[in-house]
Amino acid sequence: MVASHSTFAESMPATRNNSRGIKYLAIASAIIVAFLLFFTPSVEAEPAVYTGKFSCESKYAGSETDIGTGRCFSCASSHPNRTVFSVTSDKACERPAGINWTKATDRGRGTGLLRTDCPSDAFWDPNGRCYSCPGGFGRSLEYGVTSNRACFNRYGVSRMSASLPGYQGCDENSLRNGLSDNCFTCPAGTYRNANIGSDLTQINACTRCGTEGARPCPVTTLRKSCDKFLAEDFAKGICVKTQAGYVHEAALVELGRYASTILSQAGDALSLSNDDQVVDGLRQGNAQKVSSRTSPALNPCVLDVFNTWTLGGTGETSLIIGGGLETGMAVDVSVQGRSGNQRQAFWYGDASYSLGLSIGSSAGINYGCWTNANNDILGASHGITMSWSDMIGPLPELRQHKNLIDLRTANPGLDFVIGVWFEYDENIKEDALLDIFPIKKGVGAFQGITLTPVFGQGVGIGPQYVRSYTGQFPGKQLQTVSSTPGEPNQDISGDYIIAGTSNTNQFRMVNPSKLEVRRKGSDTPWIPHARRDARTFISENGISTYTLNEDGTLTWRSNDTRNIVTTLRKVAVTWGP
Repeated sequence: MVASHSTFAESMPATRNNSRGIKYLAIASAIIVAFLLFFTPSVEAEPAVYTGKFSCESKYAGSETDIGTGRCFSCASSHPNRTVFSVTSDKACERPAGINWTKATDRGRGTGLLRTDCPSDAFWDPNGRCYSCPGGFGRSLEYGVTSNRACFNRYGVSRMSASLPGYQGCDENSLRNGLSDNCFTCPAGTYRNANIGSDLTQINACTRCGTEGARPCPVTTLRKSCDKFLAEDFAKGICVKTQAGYVHEAALVELGRYASTILSQAGDALSLSNDDQVVDGLRQGNAQKVSSRTSPALNPCVLDVFNTWTLGGTGETSLIIGGGLETGMAVDVSVQGRSGNQRQAFWYGDASYSLGLSIGSSAGINYGCWTNANNDILGASHGITMSWSDMIGPLPELRQHKNLIDLRTANPGLDFVIGVWFEYDENIKEDALLDIFPIKKGVGAFQGITLTPVFGQGVGIGPQYVRSYTGQFPGKQLQTVSSTPGEPNQDISGDYIIAGTSNTNQFRMVNPSKLEVRRKGSDTPWIPHARRDARTFISENGISTYTLNEDGTLTWRSNDTRNIVTTLRKVAVTWGP
């Protein structure tokens, strides 16, 4: 009894403690609920939209549900019938035995004395003409010779495997309501909340929130309070644009102006990215490694707004705060530089970081076109990086960019990342988290645009805001990388014959910066080419380049998917009208 009493007495404090703990837990839970209710913003809600049944047909158009396994399947149109064999076997779909019908070919009237003679591979018809059936087909006796069933061919049963895309569900933009067979979606700009019911079209199951000017989304929507590049303004109780949002908005404007121009040189960027010697040379600041390989490369910065072309060796990591390092050279491609008065190239280094996932596992060449002079590209900048797939939403015309389509088809997994850059005000405190708060700062002057081919496995999720700082190495210059050496600004007017052909092109210098070309003897219009550097001219659309060689010949290059390179030899030294 004593032992029993002792045990009971010792248990009493624990029981009281447990009761007290439960009481405190209940109070804490009530406080949390009250806090959420008080601080959850008042938002608009509306019913969901019914989208169909939870089924194979809803999730995979044209598919059916296999009763035995619950898997979705579809049979090819050539073998439309489902068999008794397992849906996973190579006999799941069947084409039954049948007959193919076709017309006979009229071979002309019969010959010979009785006009009944026909070629050996034809037969005579009582209408007096000869006919033949295709190989493997015989004459059908039940149909006339001029009918569509004059010839026939029998075939047997054939079986093949079914297509198995997955299991039943809702379409990609819908959600299942509990364990029911019904699928629903929320209208654009709304998100599923915690309200439940058997028919979501009859209750306010979706909350309108998170967009610019709208209320932040409550925690019950299980998403961020505001959309990308937006943040919550606690004073106003709405979502407003962040600094990154203003930069993104400005970047889309500049992309509309310049994206197509720089993307036209994506093939060159990819070729140089695959050249280990160029990549290593750029990273090491080794001019000898770089210059011989980059001399055939085309300057993508053909517009007068750009003064510097950069080639950088890049490397990126895929972290929550993504980091990038780059070393490269900056070449003078200003109007003055393209006219023959070109400054020496300068080496530069760049470091950058982004908030959010970055392009991962990428390394190669970064093409850049900049408004600043090549000896004055140092300083802080910020911008938006996005892949080609990110751009085709706001810029649908890029979807038809044939150069990119062909390159991506030939190189599975390839993507191109474009960066649009603006001057960053260094007087603002450097704070990595400053970008997520709704503080409107100046976007800054447009600085340039970059192009990077990537094969990364951690491609970022949508556009990314990036900060960058570029430094130039004082006094570290290298000789200008130009397409060919030789006399600058030489007049190349005259007739040139295309190697391996009898075709001749006519060339005339309109002025020191403009060359016009056309096929001799034709009435085709003159095609203008602008001087790119002392020895090279490029057409206005960027797809044709002529370069004067030391021996007086010209090299023509097509800057498109054909990638044609040919030589032209001068055959006339005088120029006529």
